Amino acid sequence: MNKLIITLLFILHPFAMFSEVISEVRVTGNIRASSEFIIRTSRIQQGKEFTDLMASDAIKSLYQEDIFQDISLDTNYISPGSLEVVIEVMEYPTLDSFHLQGVNSIKESDLRNWISQGSTDTLYVSQWIDAPFRGRTVTPRKLMLWENFIYGVYKKQGFVGTEVSIQVGEPNFNGEVQVFVSVKEGKKITIAQINFIGNNSIPRRDLRYQINNREWGFYGWEGFRKIYMTGLFRRGLFNQDKFENEDISLIEKYYHNHGFPDARVDSTDYLFNSDSILLKIDVFIHEGDKKYFGITEIQGNQFFSVEFLEKYLSYSSGDLYRIDDVNNSLQNLSTIYADSGMIYAQIIPREEKTDSLVNITWEISEGPRVKVRLVDIMGNFRTRDKVIRRQVTMMPGDYFSISKFYLTVQNVYNLGFFENVIPDVQRVMDSSITDSTAYVDLLLEVIEARSGQIKGGATYSQGGGVGAYAAFSIPNLLGRGETFELEFDINSQMWNFNVGYSEPWVFDTPWSLGGRLYATTYDMDYYKYRKLGGQISASRPYHIPSYLRFYTSYTIERVEVEVFDIENTSDYIRSQDGVNYLSELGLSVIRDSRDRYFNTTKGSYFLLRTNIAGGFLQGDINLREHLGEARWYFPIYEKKVNSFIPTNALMLRTRMGVISDVYSNEIGDVPIYRLYRLGGTGQWGLRGYDDFSIGVVEEGEIIGGSTAMLFNAEYSIHLNEAMTLLFFGDMGNTWRDPYQVDFENGLGDLYKGAGAGFRMKIPMMGIIGIDYAYGFSSQEWVPHIQFGVSF
Repeated sequence: MNKLIITLLFILHPFAMFSEVISEVRVTGNIRASSEFIIRTSRIQQGKEFTDLMASDAIKSLYQEDIFQDISLDTNYISPGSLEVVIEVMEYPTLDSFHLQGVNSIKESDLRNWISQGSTDTLYVSQWIDAPFRGRTVTPRKLMLWENFIYGVYKKQGFVGTEVSIQVGEPNFNGEVQVFVSVKEGKKITIAQINFIGNNSIPRRDLRYQINNREWGFYGWEGFRKIYMTGLFRRGLFNQDKFENEDISLIEKYYHNHGFPDARVDSTDYLFNSDSILLKIDVFIHEGDKKYFGITEIQGNQFFSVEFLEKYLSYSSGDLYRIDDVNNSLQNLSTIYADSGMIYAQIIPREEKTDSLVNITWEISEGPRVKVRLVDIMGNFRTRDKVIRRQVTMMPGDYFSISKFYLTVQNVYNLGFFENVIPDVQRVMDSSITDSTAYVDLLLEVIEARSGQIKGGATYSQGGGVGAYAAFSIPNLLGRGETFELEFDINSQMWNFNVGYSEPWVFDTPWSLGGRLYATTYDMDYYKYRKLGGQISASRPYHIPSYLRFYTSYTIERVEVEVFDIENTSDYIRSQDGVNYLSELGLSVIRDSRDRYFNTTKGSYFLLRTNIAGGFLQGDINLREHLGEARWYFPIYEKKVNSFIPTNALMLRTRMGVISDVYSNEIGDVPIYRLYRLGGTGQWGLRGYDDFSIGVVEEGEIIGGSTAMLFNAEYSIHLNEAMTLLFFGDMGNTWRDPYQVDFENGLGDLYKGAGAGFRMKIPMMGIIGIDYAYGFSSQEWVPHIQFGVSF
């Protein structure tokens, strides 16, 4: 037992009425821990007045380091008003070696590896422990953790009756000890059969699929074995904790969602065979009567009408009773009140059961309607407060809204300046507030990301092959949200130079303004074009509805097209040769509610854009273009804490475009490089086909179409924040004009491709993407690789 000696000067000396100042601090008994570390941790300083509270705090601080098994603090009188503090410590021993004995059924190397890692997802052991490496301090707490961890590993592996004990040897002259772990392995129990008794209304098969513990694929009882093909690869290991703490609840919940609110598992029996290896489980179930939703009443509501609240109930009278419908209704009603400022509203469903009906009375205590007192920003050292506050959708004095609060957090995170945004809502307990209104404070703690990036390296694309790129960007340039970018790309097919600057809030208004200059050269299969131009753009958000933003841009370009074999081409291709000037105005609206831009799991993205060139804008090129795009993201499964199953999501996308001469619906003067060509990756990517390989053909050359449609579906598995596995299907085509689009034969007019891919986000590089797709029209497998730049 640890001893604590705190000797105070006013007890030991007759001069106790006077304060004593620490003149010296001395440490004894320490071997590995330095005296400086011990003194610094104790926070006892020379020149300070010595108090009993200081002594108590010093003892607590030193014990928290978990390296001392005994601490004594004493004082020595030196002279009137001056004393010496002596800290005497006894350190815990350190680990010399860690021995495992009796480990036979589990590989010792695996067990050591799991202990060293402190956890193992494979066995669902999620307890953190201090790994037993040589030199680590050996404390009673660590010994207990090591013992429990090893016991847990055996338990997760299906062993029942395992015993684990730990002994510690005597310390050597260096204060090191050997730790001996003795394991007496229990028996590995396999579930041979699970019987449900009393399940008159729900088949055994349905109940068996609800639980985590499953029967072995080859299972039987007392020598009788039968092969179940659906369970051929199941090991059938018995986890008693999971069965009693989770599986029984899952069985009862399944009943409660199928019209049996009174169903329960009365008891379970475990029956072993003669070798105590195979286990038969009998589950005794009381079903109760099947019930339906009956009369619904809502009481206590004043702010909302009964008719309004009834719209948010997830059930109707006469529906089969489901506990999930009750819980979803409770969630809906709570959200409605929290969105209207009544975040302290209490909603309780009272159930009254008859022979076949469940009548529910919703008792509501609305509470006060809460206002926002202040919005506090923390953690921003580079970014100015106003940059963050511009994204806040609630101001002091506004009624609190939970949906606006979530939108605020998303807006701040999507600025791209922060690694994380930590929100909080704190109730104001201020006696100086004299009115009856309740207030809350909104707290936003941000963790800033690195502001500047210099990128450089290799790139690869299916069309351009290997290339190089260099980029320099400074987001949040002066802490006011501005962005400066400088970029250069080159490969065998193109080279591109681009420099741009954008200001998100011009003169502290919601308008953003940006500009860029660029020069591009692109080699196509039978022509080359060079562009030199500039663009200015402006945009403004529109908050009703949310996520909406309007854009306008003006572009001026000098474009030179060089046709390689001008004598043997069509009139349209021949007309493209030469230099032209483009003056173009663009108008667009975007609604973007995605939760994030990489590894998106929910939300949507909509784009409508119109471009006009020529006419009153002057220039040599006359065109009009209409673009539309829609993406929907659906979370299929969201990763749970301590679950090995990653997040899964589905994305559906469609993109359509029509471009024509300003004065007609024909291709006319539309530049050849602006016509739509599908294939490969990118905005008009159709995987399973080479880049730009799908388009209208003229004189044996692909010129592209004035009309294009593209449809994509992707099922993504987010392995972690930086890696994604996906399966996809693409289809699309281009046409010379909109009147040629014909779906009378279904989707036969579309090129189709399907395959799988992988995405990895690498700091300072961007996204690496590898897709492998089969083109159903080309009947070929085509790889698509990109890295070094974002898609």
